[in-house]
Amino acid sequence: MTSAYGRVAERLADGFSGLTFSSFPDGSLDHFSTLYDGERRVRERSAFAEAVAVGRDSFGVRHERTELGGQSVNAARQAHALDADVTLVGHLDDERFDLPFTTASMGRPSEVTVVCFDSDDLLLVTESTAVREWALSDLRTVAPDGVEAFFAADAVWCGNWATIPNMTAALGTVATLGGGGTFLFDPGPLSGASEGRIEALVDALGSLAEAFDLVVSVNGDEAERLAAAVGVDADRDGRLRALRDRTGSVVVEHEVDAALAATATGVVRVPMLDAGSVVTDTGGGDRFGAGVALARAAGWDWSLALAAGNACAGHYVATGNSGDGEALSARAARAASR
Repeated sequence: MTSAYGRVAERLADGFSGLTFSSFPDGSLDHFSTLYDGERRVRERSAFAEAVAVGRDSFGVRHERTELGGQSVNAARQAHALDADVTLVGHLDDERFDLPFTTASMGRPSEVTVVCFDSDDLLLVTESTAVREWALSDLRTVAPDGVEAFFAADAVWCGNWATIPNMTAALGTVATLGGGGTFLFDPGPLSGASEGRIEALVDALGSLAEAFDLVVSVNGDEAERLAAAVGVDADRDGRLRALRDRTGSVVVEHEVDAALAATATGVVRVPMLDAGSVVTDTGGGDRFGAGVALARAAGWDWSLALAAGNACAGHYVATGNSGDGEALSARAARAASR
């Protein structure tokens, strides 16, 4: 396994105490459920699709648990587990959002049914009106120390652009506020977004990169859709380099085999560690982004930052929990020894 895990194991144990981390703007209640065809659990999405295709129109649903969710919430919880000083401004109007760090709410959370398969969960989203109609003015109203202080954090995490129509305009305004720290942007799933809307987003990211150390974090499908919207047809590395050049950011792709970062000097690649058994893959990418954002804010090089993100994601996928520095350090050390 790559030596990056050996190096990152030593650093993760200390966490990121002293770094500030701001996260916005979504929030959801995630209801994890399993699906049954008669008495038999449906374990794969392909089996579900095949059953529907041959005419099966009734399935049993068993509720397993409800978790606090939303991309910004997931990232904030990971950052808190790593001892960062976290401020979360999201959609948290539910008594279950009793979190052990600074929060402010801008309205009701969305409701998400997570259908759990052995791989690649299916999400069914009922959007909150407050989330769908969010604007930067909502954050201005409730940010605990003001909007300028919020964006002056060492690391800022922003996600769920895909379901928030006003976010492209908001990013343009955020660019004028400055801040200068690490800004990690995760757009969320892009399957329902038009090419024109995605192209406008790419332009807004270019402005944001002038004010922050911008990191765009995507999975493989999202990278393909971003590239297609701006006319790029290339292999994996070429796609990331083209998006880097177009946005002025570092573009990071996280997948099951590896994490890659297209930086100013080339493409850095760190293989994914073995997570072992999978509890859930919903929220792993958000933990990955939190780890990368904190590592970069701490001045770590890109190999270490990707290894930290992979450790966060791998631990969450295997356990369903946001790992603290000690747990992540141990996981990275095991990866380094293989």
